[in-house]
Amino acid sequence: MIKLKWYFAKAISENKTNLEMMVKRTWGIYKHKASTNEEPYHEWYDPKCCGYWKSLQLGEDYDHSSHALPPAVMKAVKPVCQELASEENLKRVLNGSTQNPNESFHALLWSMAPKNRYSSGQTIDICLGLGVMIFNDGHQSLTNLLQTILGGGVGYFTIMSLKRIDKARIYTKHKETIRKIKQKTAIVNNDDDSDFDSNDVDVLYSMMDNSDDYVPGEY
Repeated sequence: MIKLKWYFAKAISENKTNLEMMVKRTWGIYKHKASTNEEPYHEWYDPKCCGYWKSLQLGEDYDHSSHALPPAVMKAVKPVCQELASEENLKRVLNGSTQNPNESFHALLWSMAPKNRYSSGQTIDICLGLGVMIFNDGHQSLTNLLQTILGGGVGYFTIMSLKRIDKARIYTKHKETIRKIKQKTAIVNNDDDSDFDSNDVDVLYSMMDNSDDYVPGEY
């Protein structure tokens, strides 16, 4: 189940701008785990992480018994996959959106106007407007606002500071992701009873290769 979670996260992050591929890759995870030597179903699975495709390219035989789950387990898991891999659900994370945008936005809003301190209605309105701008387009979106308020151009260091704030947020997020992946791979390397194999480790490390572009709502 842990591996399925990582596979699912990878399928979404790598295809976040393509709904059709996102659906195929997420269903490919189920088909990959349901595959047997007699009935392999790897058409929708990522060839870069699939031992079956690698063996096929090398002209070697591939044994599915190392990763295939029993039919009874796959039957029990299928309703969950149907819900998670549905277009309706995946549309909510299209283009890097969060599945719970309200909670993510509220966290940003309360960071500017803490709930445990009194704030006037005017302060809340200002924080709300700033929160919407930052949540959707990052701190660099404040440049136009500052130009309007100041009645002129914005200085070089102001622009660079806003860029650095956005980059620092992205860097912190990626660093946390890498830390979690390294913890997981440490379990793989140190635990002899772990059911992870080399292909699974490749999947975990491939998740480090994320775009540095601004992603709305990732706070």
